[in-house]
Amino acid sequence: MTPPRSASRRSRATLTSTPARPEKVDTSREDEHGIEFGSWFEPLPEIAVPAFLESYGYAAKDLDTWVSAADARALRVKLKVNGHKEYAGFTMYIVKCELADARLSSPKAVAWEVRRRLSHLRQDVHDVVKKSLGERAYLHWFSSTPFAYHGGLPGTTARLSAWLGRLADVINEGGLTPRMVARVLNYIEAPSPETFVAGAVDIDSLQIHLDGRPVGVDSVLSAVGAGLSVEAADLI
Repeated sequence: MTPPRSASRRSRATLTSTPARPEKVDTSREDEHGIEFGSWFEPLPEIAVPAFLESYGYAAKDLDTWVSAADARALRVKLKVNGHKEYAGFTMYIVKCELADARLSSPKAVAWEVRRRLSHLRQDVHDVVKKSLGERAYLHWFSSTPFAYHGGLPGTTARLSAWLGRLADVINEGGLTPRMVARVLNYIEAPSPETFVAGAVDIDSLQIHLDGRPVGVDSVLSAVGAGLSVEAADLI
């Protein structure tokens, strides 16, 4: 699911502009097809994570805990690398993604591809997952499938594919926290759950409760998509 939502939905919440950040070197570039090469990724705001996961059939008690072991295994995830292509001087790895409802005996699977740079896969996924798991747990899960080396050396595609495949296995076995599962689904641009999840709930109808007050998830996602910060006290 792609996080940005229509800006017209912002009328449901009072949003504050993000304070100016230190200027960074702009590494983003686009080719003639509009493919952006800079790291575009913005994780979901923490308050939206449980509801986002709920729309895919998961049940999170909080950002780091599942309601039950079964609730951490709602989807069957598959990830692999189908080669790479050069775009404007950058190597883009073609990641084939597949999701299916693991709770069904004959689930409908949805498959699509995303293109990602190795450096972005490292910083946006690998490094964050490794930190979340901790050294011991990371070695438990990934000791036989190390991440790709820096520099795109020979064998990078195979190593990257093996690592992503193992990441999918870890998700399927309930080895990641809710916040990490949400991050991965968001990063691979998971399609709308209505297309393949049994009894899927439209995320626009879900609400987050802040201080006893309901807040529409779509308002939060609209803020993120518009580059705004969300102040919990101001959401209505």
